[in-house]
Amino acid sequence: MLYPHYFCEWIEWLGFWIAAGFSSVPAMMFVVNEVAAMLPRAVKGKRWYAEKFGEEKIRNKWAVIPGVLGGGREERESWRKIGSRTAACVERRGSTLVDAAVTRTL
Repeated sequence: MLYPHYFCEWIEWLGFWIAAGFSSVPAMMFVVNEVAAMLPRAVKGKRWYAEKFGEEKIRNKWAVIPGVLGGGREERESWRKIGSRTAACVERRGSTLVDAAVTRTL
């Protein structure tokens, strides 16, 4: 992740919103404003890193949110493989997802 401090700040303000109560409009708007202001900046920042240091240096890094925005192709493929292995374990064994996760890690 190239901007983990953005992600942590979003989690911090999400916690503030939860503590203030979900009906607190100012707290909710602050979270929305933070994400709306920082997310485009992080995506543009990832492009800047690629131009400045080369795509190969940041290939497997996400901009802010792991698994969602700005990840490299290899990273996305590895997430798909994990999901398909879990599904194959469930189908093959006819067991629960917990058994499939244990089987995958062994």
